[in-house]
Amino acid sequence: MNSNHRQATSSFMVSKIMPFVKSDLNITAGTVQVLMEEQLFIKISYLKAWRALSKAIERIYGDWAESYSNLRQYFGEICKTNPGSVGHVTTDEYGVFDRAFWSFGPCIEGFVHCRPLLCIDGTHLYGKYKGTLLVATAVDANDQLFPLAFAIVESESSDSWGWFFACMQRFIHSVNNRRITFISDRMKGIPTALQSKWLAAHKHRYCARHLKANFQAAGFRDKRLTGLFYAAACASEEIEYLKIREEIKTSSIRAHNWIERSLGGKEENWALCKDDGGRFHVMTTNASESFNGVLRGARSLPIRALVARTFFHSVDYFCQRRELAKNSKLRVT
Repeated sequence: MNSNHRQATSSFMVSKIMPFVKSDLNITAGTVQVLMEEQLFIKISYLKAWRALSKAIERIYGDWAESYSNLRQYFGEICKTNPGSVGHVTTDEYGVFDRAFWSFGPCIEGFVHCRPLLCIDGTHLYGKYKGTLLVATAVDANDQLFPLAFAIVESESSDSWGWFFACMQRFIHSVNNRRITFISDRMKGIPTALQSKWLAAHKHRYCARHLKANFQAAGFRDKRLTGLFYAAACASEEIEYLKIREEIKTSSIRAHNWIERSLGGKEENWALCKDDGGRFHVMTTNASESFNGVLRGARSLPIRALVARTFFHSVDYFCQRRELAKNSKLRVT
């Protein structure tokens, strides 16, 4: 047999890969190629493997287009069974899906008891229809991930981020009532969106790990130099920070000038010692990126299944922590 055999269609391969797709959402088209070679001894193209994978996902999780058209109804059921939850969908002038925002009631209420800090991040969708998943994740008192809000938008831009923040302002009262520190990378759309009137009272801080990557991308790849830069960002005492900055200047005046040019005048945005405590020593967006990692396989699913994944993962977090609290020897009296 060979890949051009008329029966070696993507539809035929669906039945062969269904068990693997059900057991592992992270399966890729490349993995499908390997499976077909192992099971049927034929080599197929990446495109054919991708089509087979898309059809298998559609058979398990429903039609892609129908998933978008039924999203409002699905949000309605979530809000009915989980009071306080929010599901908001916008459409264009032709009634076609545009953007979606959602947050679950227990997360909205629970954020009151978390630090007033949100890590925000965006990641691409890989399914039949492209888009970007935006996530706002908090950190609870036990340094655990606490997912707060999600959105599907067309891409990362100042307009889409501004819409995401406006939805949080409109639907999440616990964000309006406190001064929040937002931690993100230096993606241009985020600072622009954060200049809106509502967010003028809030703070914006940069992720130290992304800054380190920017530093390296600027041509400073020496490990010692990048280590010094990261250490400067994380230094908790100003005397330590100044000492490291001087060491960077001595080692590379070009690196020193890059820091001054790119970050000078806004040291509070990236240096911990210049912060007034709003960071709570959270230096990276690892919280939101970790939750994005949890959803990695789900990003290739129809949108309704993706929303369901965020719901069940959030429920799982709450269940685990409830059991930990129940079994804890500490008791509040």
